[in-house]
Amino acid sequence: MRTLMENSSWRQHLAAFVVLSCLLLGFPSRALSQSGTITTFDVPGATNSFAQNINEKGTIAGYYYDASDTAHGFVRRP
Repeated sequence: MRTLMENSSWRQHLAAFVVLSCLLLGFPSRALSQSGTITTFDVPGATNSFAQNINEKGTIAGYYYDASDTAHGFVRRP
């Protein structure tokens, strides 16, 4: 008869628990407690727009395509 410690399934579950616990404990508490804000905006004359970067001040840079399929860049400041 096999004991609980000899059961490979039990060891796999224990290993998964240990790995997940280590990962969760490694996250900074500040990152877990921060809340964010989602702001939507339209780029005038754009058919498709793509935000690429945002800095600490909230300035967003990206590019968009107009009706003639020409690419343009944009910067949106808060």
